[in-house]
Amino acid sequence: MSVQAQVLNLISELRDKLNLTVIFVSQDLAVVGRVTENVIVMKHGRIVEARETSNVLLDPPYEYTRKLAQVAQAVRL
Repeated sequence: MSVQAQVLNLISELRDKLNLTVIFVSQDLAVVGRVTENVIVMKHGRIVEARETSNVLLDPPYEYTRKLAQVAQAVRL
């Protein structure tokens, strides 16, 4: 198991056990999908999408988000 996967698992465990709210900043939606329930997608400092993470990954309405989601699907952790 990679160090990245171990850290993501730890973040998820702590979030669940301690009922934490975590702000996680990343361009990698595959990573974001592992540790978040909701996501805000920004482009050039503006919010272009704010929804449940699963909806963003499965059915992104914006081209920018679609490109990020395609990469996330290609690179599964």
